[in-house]
Amino acid sequence: MNYVSWEISVVVLLPALFLCGFVYYKDKIEKEPIGLLALLFVIGGVTYIPSYALERLISGGFDKLFSHFIEFGADGVAEYSSELASVLHSFLTSFFAIALVEACMKWLVLYFSTRRNKHFNYLFDGIVYSVFISLGFCACENLRFAWLNGWDMIVLKALSSVPSHLFVGILMGYYFSRWHVHKEADDDEEELIRLGIISKRKLKEPWKRLFISLVVPMCVCGVFFFASSIDSKIINTIFYFTVFIMLGVSFINIDRIASRDRSAYKFSKKLLMDKHPELDGAVWNELDRIRKEK
Repeated sequence: MNYVSWEISVVVLLPALFLCGFVYYKDKIEKEPIGLLALLFVIGGVTYIPSYALERLISGGFDKLFSHFIEFGADGVAEYSSELASVLHSFLTSFFAIALVEACMKWLVLYFSTRRNKHFNYLFDGIVYSVFISLGFCACENLRFAWLNGWDMIVLKALSSVPSHLFVGILMGYYFSRWHVHKEADDDEEELIRLGIISKRKLKEPWKRLFISLVVPMCVCGVFFFASSIDSKIINTIFYFTVFIMLGVSFINIDRIASRDRSAYKFSKKLLMDKHPELDGAVWNELDRIRKEK
């Protein structure tokens, strides 16, 4: 049965829109363009469509793989031949059919839409971008769920999925911002080598931080889906308790990071100064001039 209505749609969208507004409000130093954020929210939502199709495809493959371990009783209820098979099936589906796909889709949008964005000049900016993408994805996911199931499951779904998408968005944005400033410092170091001011690299390659910005959110997302798939009252209780903790930690981290925000350039400059203390003020003036010309 379909439950498509504007009332359900508004109720489902409100939590995601409220949290986006909260994150936007916390961006005190230099707010990001509304048009850019609205676009990221919409793209995040649209990304859910291919993500869902790919999840179904991979999940179907795991279902076929474990079909040999499933038996159907007289009442038609499927039962696994062993507890290990049940847990392993849930684990693979949660991490590699859902978490991997969702994290990759969000990360790709974040990377290709913001990595060269001229407005990406503070550490908190990466979190703002990532949260808008993640909550756009969440809004579209919850809309589909609400249109299929009606009012009965809206609250339960909102209470579980919205905090998790917010938390994952913060993690992804934080590590992505860390990669961004290390990439800025790496580019400056490369420029100094080209100018003959320094002779060799001392900064570590930033790409591992880019990898972390994908892997850490994926693992958190995988644990979330795996815990929600286990049929146990104790685990389910712990799961929903953890979801509320995730929501609280998300608000705390948003407030903490926003209040301590620093310019990405200042951060990258400090990284470079720590590795090359011999550089003087004239070098930084030259780098500033080169940056303005680009």
